Amino acid sequence: MRVKALKTLGGAVVAQAGEEFEITNEAQLRDLLNQGVVVPVESNPTETAKAQHINAEQLAEAREQYIQQTNLDTKAYSEAVQHANNQQADQVEQKRQQKAQQAQQKAEQQAQHVFQQEQAIRQAEAEVEQMRQQVKQNSALNQATARQQSAQRNQPTQSQDKRN
Repeated sequence: MRVKALKTLGGAVVAQAGEEFEITNEAQLRDLLNQGVVVPVESNPTETAKAQHINAEQLAEAREQYIQQTNLDTKAYSEAVQHANNQQADQVEQKRQQKAQQAQQKAEQQAQHVFQQEQAIRQAEAEVEQMRQQVKQNSALNQATARQQSAQRNQPTQSQDKRN
């Protein structure tokens, strides 16, 4: 009889959960069906009932349990997929936030660097202006000194002119 494993089986019969396989040993088949670890997948209810020594009502109940279990498994799988998707979305959002923070920090660092450069330029401009003022003062002082020296040179000449 063809059956589907509801759970992973190990021992005399080996199968993965959800795997369909053929069992020819009636004792093993009854044992696995009674344990509820396999369900029949054949469409012949008479053969199934005969192999299990159960009536049609029990067979219908077993099918209903199988359908319910399949629905529960499908729902659990769907929830697991949704949970994984949510986690992945959360991870993507966290990475996006980290990248945004890194970009903001980099922009702030660049702004701070530009600000420092502007301050250095202003300070250099102030120093240049101060030097210009110093040069003007020195030039004015040199001109005054030159006039004074010229005046002093011309003074003895005037005294000599008066003597003559």
